Amino acid sequence: MDASLPDLRRRLEEETKRREAAERERDEFAGFALAGQAAVGLAHELNNLLNTVVLQASVLQLQVDAKFHPALDIIRRQANQSTGLLRTLAQVSSERAKSYYPVDLNRAIQELLGEQPALAARVHWVASGQPLPCLRGVYSAVKQMVRLLLSAAAGDTLSALRVRTCGENGDVQLLIESGESLTAPIDGAVLWGRLGDLEQLAGQSLLRQLDGTLRVAPRAGGGFLLRITWKKREER
Repeated sequence: MDASLPDLRRRLEEETKRREAAERERDEFAGFALAGQAAVGLAHELNNLLNTVVLQASVLQLQVDAKFHPALDIIRRQANQSTGLLRTLAQVSSERAKSYYPVDLNRAIQELLGEQPALAARVHWVASGQPLPCLRGVYSAVKQMVRLLLSAAAGDTLSALRVRTCGENGDVQLLIESGESLTAPIDGAVLWGRLGDLEQLAGQSLLRQLDGTLRVAPRAGGGFLLRITWKKREER
């Protein structure tokens, strides 16, 4: 019986750690729920204001001289783009308020490319041969983040993208290769700068929320490699 005491003590310690981790995660989820509910409310309020801006700009366009029409078109276009991003924020926040799901990156990429045929035509995707560790996040947020990363990597060029996923030691990586001929050095700031201001902010914010890190490096044969890494989540 004495020989079994160390084993019982070890099992008791493991169970205690498991319960403590579960309690921390429950508290974390509760915090996400409160933040998510607040973000949904804010997104709806901002969306209502932007819809008013679009309406007023449309009315003004009927009343002012034609020379002011291009400026009003820009206002309407930017406001419409903002409402689209706010709808995504509301959707993401609503999901997060309910829970914080494990997300299969391969599935998210496959679904995104199925919904974006123009983007899919430029992407050669090679999924990991082995199941990947799941990301901790909101499914729609992961899809939106991948879309923005691919759009930034593609830029205004016609270069094809080679996209791969892989996992090692609990880490998850998304690799995006471009054969684009570069006329100047490229880094993360330059890459994000290829997007509009609002999309740039959305992409950077989503990447931070999902605990990803981004690295850009030139390829020996030309072009660049964009590497996004999610480190294995350690117990705290």
